Amino acid sequence: MAELYVVRHGQASFGAEDYDQLSTLGEQQALLLGQYFAERDIHFDRVMTGTLKRHHQTAQAIIEGAGWAAPVAEHPGFDEYDFKTLVAVACRLQPQLSAWFDSCDKKSFYKGMRAALFLWLEGRLDGAAPERWNDFKARVCGALTEVRQSGAGRTLAISSGGAMGLATQQIVGGPDHLAIDLNMQLFNTGVCRYFYNRERIRLATFNGTPHLEHPAGTDLITYA
Repeated sequence: MAELYVVRHGQASFGAEDYDQLSTLGEQQALLLGQYFAERDIHFDRVMTGTLKRHHQTAQAIIEGAGWAAPVAEHPGFDEYDFKTLVAVACRLQPQLSAWFDSCDKKSFYKGMRAALFLWLEGRLDGAAPERWNDFKARVCGALTEVRQSGAGRTLAISSGGAMGLATQQIVGGPDHLAIDLNMQLFNTGVCRYFYNRERIRLATFNGTPHLEHPAGTDLITYA
């Protein structure tokens, strides 16, 4: 069977005006992943990303770390949901959520984000959110279908936590809220590995960070 590696982007700029920009640490995480691939002689027939800057920056750092020369193809199915708009819409519906988002604490932000995502999943943000949950699902599934039908032997795709959580939920089965639970677990540059053919995709590993797991690397593992 063919292989698909989906990697969450490196640490972005949490709390900055432009979140869609890798931090210095995020670049380092991606470089280390590229070096990890090179050390194990893992090569890819195809490299894909979503359309976001942090996806492209992560891909380029991986390519640099691995020493490859690889073209990169875009697919919007690997893009994240518009979390800033979802948060704003959720806070209008439930103003008490604002306290979590006004805090600079990442744990508080994630609690608020989880609550907003469940409102979205339940259809309570429809009409105000930029896309419906089912449209998001269709977009992500479209990317998986494109990969499955591509004929590539080994594909690397750079994506985001929400899209990766949903993709994994669709592959392993289970209720839609599992996608949110998986989303909240994903590390920056966490790797999900799947085996696939034209008919189906199977999960092999979820959220691996072997490139960050060494004695000097404890500060390299991040969620945001």
